[in-house]
Parts: sequence; structure tokens; C-alpha cells
Amino acid sequence: MAKKEEIQIILDAQLKNSKATINAIKNLEKGIKLAGKKIKDTEKSTSNFNSTLKKLAGAVGLGFVIRGVNNFTKSIVMARGEMEKREIAFEVMLGSTEKAAALLSELSDVAEKSPFGLIGINDTAKQLIAFGINADDVVETIKRLGDVASATNVPIARLGLVYGQVKTAGKLMAQDLNQFTQAGVPLIAELSKVLGVAESKIKDMGSDGLITFKHVEQAIKNMTAEGGRFANMMARGNETVLGHFDELGDVIQRTKIALGKPFEGIIKNTLKGMMGFFRKLQKTIKDNEQEITEWAESFIKGISSFLSNLKNFASFAIDFFGNKFVKAIGLAILALKSLPIALALLAGAFNMIMRHPIIFTLGLIATNFNKIK
Repeated sequence: MAKKEEIQIILDAQLKNSKATINAIKNLEKGIKLAGKKIKDTEKSTSNFNSTLKKLAGAVGLGFVIRGVNNFTKSIVMARGEMEKREIAFEVMLGSTEKAAALLSELSDVAEKSPFGLIGINDTAKQLIAFGINADDVVETIKRLGDVASATNVPIARLGLVYGQVKTAGKLMAQDLNQFTQAGVPLIAELSKVLGVAESKIKDMGSDGLITFKHVEQAIKNMTAEGGRFANMMARGNETVLGHFDELGDVIQRTKIALGKPFEGIIKNTLKGMMGFFRKLQKTIKDNEQEITEWAESFIKGISSFLSNLKNFASFAIDFFGNKFVKAIGLAILALKSLPIALALLAGAFNMIMRHPIIFTLGLIATNFNKIK
């Protein structure tokens, strides 16, 4: 009987302790709620930080846009500058601004219907004129060489070079014939028709200087004339996938040139102003070279002194406080980083206890039941 009374007394004490524990838990819950509020404030700060990051990302995106605009503007300046150089070259070669403009306009029309682009056509035309092709015959020659180049899939400039060499020499040399053959041009077969001789004799005739530029010119005309094996090949090549791709690049290049034309004066004046500024800056640096050198040396010494003092202070702090203090700081930082997670877990645990107080009380009794015995 006494044993039962002892058990009852112990149970009453456990219940009283449980009530006290519950009250303590309620007070702790208030603290947890306050901690939760702090966590929410931290989340809000984190949200603001994320918002700042998004704004920063937007700024970075804007930076890429600005860089793209800058690169495109630079490409406009370069495209217009390259075209201007060619305009000047044609003016010098033809001796007339009007003739140069007229020829460039015709070449532009040819380039628009070819896979070689405006720059490729213009450069080949300039090359042919330099080799002695008459300016009035350049456009027609470009069309024919373009048909051959499209059929044999070689750069038009390559054929223009060999064709020009034959024009300059006045006759077809063995090396020129080899270059045509290597490019895939069946010139031997076509010359045999023009000259009325067997193909086997063409090489010997070339070595003997018996094949003139006129013969080569006629052979090219025959290959590209209506009914010839290479007729209209430039137009056909322009209709292929690669042809359209090249045409797209040419359209973009033309657009840049067109955009650069109205701003040509502004661009030149801006570049002149920048050159003037840097020339003055260069002169200022040169005139004050000694003062700048002394200032630079003084600045470097100041930086070195600061770093040396910082190093000495760090060494003093470690020696004075000891490695244990440094480790303690490291552990404190780690604890602060883990605090939000710990508080969240603790709040969840106490929230569960308050929802099921009876289970918690029974758990306490079961845990301490060995003390009853």
C-alpha cells in the first residue's frame, strides 16, 4: 500500500513538473515566435538582396547590350572606311570620280546577284584593272569569271589573278595553264576548240608562247556564253543554301556601308578630335615626365608601406591572441551561419509539442519511469 502511495506522489510530482514544463515551453514558444519574426526579417533582407541581384543581372544584361551596340557601331565605321578606300582606289585608277562611281554602281549590281559579295567583286575588278583590263570591259569580265568560279567552287579573286597574269604577259604561259587546271577550269579542252588542234598539243603550244591572251579570252567567253558549260553558274550558285548565306552577309555589309555614309563627316570629326586629345595628352606626359615618375614612385612606396603595416598588425594579433582565439572566431562565424537553420528546426519541434501536450507529458513520464522504481 505504501508502495502505491509513493508511486502516486511521484506521478503527482511528475504532472506538476509537466505543467511547469508546459508553461516554460509556452514562454519559450513566445521566444521562438520572436526568433521566427527575426528570421522573417532576415528572409525579407534576403529577398531585397535577391532583388538587388536581379537588378545587377539587368545591369549586366544592359552591359552586353551596350557592348553589342558598340561593336555594331565600330563595324559600321570599319565597313564604311573599307568602302571609302576602294572608292579612292577606283578614282585614282580611272582618273575620274564620276567614272569610278558609275563602275562601282555596276559592280554593286553584279555583286547583288552573286555569291562573292560586294567586297570580293570590287577587289577582283580593281585587280583586273591593275593588270590592264579596260575599265569598259571589267564588268563583263567579272561576270564571266564569276560563272567559272561558281562552277569550279574557287574564289573569284584566284581566277582574276591568273587571268590578269595572262593579260599582262599577252600570252598563256605553262604555269598559268597549270593554275587554271588546278582550279578545275577545263581550259585545255576549250582552247583545243578555239585553236582547232588536239588537246595533247595545247601544253606544247603554251610552252612555245603560241597561245595568246585573245585565245584565252575567247575560251572563257565560249564556256560562259549561252549554251556553254558554265553559263549562268553565278546566278545558280547564288540560289544555293551557302549562296543565300553569303548573300545575307553581303546585305548586312551593304547596310553597314549605307549607315556609315550619312555619318561619315561626324565620324571623321570625332576621330580627329580624339587624335588631337591624345596628342595633347602625349605631349603633357612627355613635358612632365620627371614629375609623373616621382609621383608614381611615391605612390608605390605608400602602397608598399600600407601592406607591410597590415602584415605586421596581422602577425601581432595572432601572436597576442593566440591560435585558439582565431579558431574561436572561426567557430563563432560557423555558428552564426548555422543559426537560422537551428532556430527553424527548434521552432518546428516546439510547435509539435504544443499541438500534442499529452503525448509529450507521457513521454516525460516514460523517460523518467526508471526513477520511480
